[in-house]
Amino acid sequence: MTVRALAPAAVLDAASALLQRALEGAAGTLAVTFAEPALVLGSAQSEETVDGAACAADGLRVLRRGSGGGAVLCDPGLLEVDVALPAGHALLVDDVSESYRFLGTAWLEALASLGIEGRLVAVAEARATTEARRSAARLACYAGLSPYEVVDGNGAKLVGFCQRRRRGAALYQCGLACGRDPGDVARYVRVDRAALGPTRAVSLEPTAAWAALGPLLLDRL
Repeated sequence: MTVRALAPAAVLDAASALLQRALEGAAGTLAVTFAEPALVLGSAQSEETVDGAACAADGLRVLRRGSGGGAVLCDPGLLEVDVALPAGHALLVDDVSESYRFLGTAWLEALASLGIEGRLVAVAEARATTEARRSAARLACYAGLSPYEVVDGNGAKLVGFCQRRRRGAALYQCGLACGRDPGDVARYVRVDRAALGPTRAVSLEPTAAWAALGPLLLDRL
């Protein structure tokens, strides 16, 4: 499977279709980049948190995904990998935090094979984030920490996770920034840049990252 470059709305449609197939019993995965930049809000995020003037000035389209969390600045350098699991799949566990473990492990191994060192976020570490950081994460996804996400030695998130569950099936969505610094989202949402914590993009091509990750994920599915 190759990485496809899709229009932002088409990325969201492809993710919804992947979840629908999982509801019908089929596991699957999707690897895409965004053909043009967009600001993608979480499902419950208020549009009042968006700086509409800044988005308009930069020609940035604002869209909304089906999963929760804060906004993500998506561009052609962002690799989005979605994994859908049907109810009863061996990798799909009831504990939402623990259900990320297989994803984090696969990403960690793939990045290490490409010379990018990181570590997995422990459950206790994710739960110990400050209220200020949790508040920022409701506006900007990369401010938060979820269990088994991959961070570098300085705590900057390398791979971000979110998920959506529906009738026993799950859609996991992962983001690896290979283009703009994820912290640039602070220009478009009303969040203090300092509250995001450390952020960074990796020096990888999205296709190279997927070439390393894809076999690891597909073997597990």
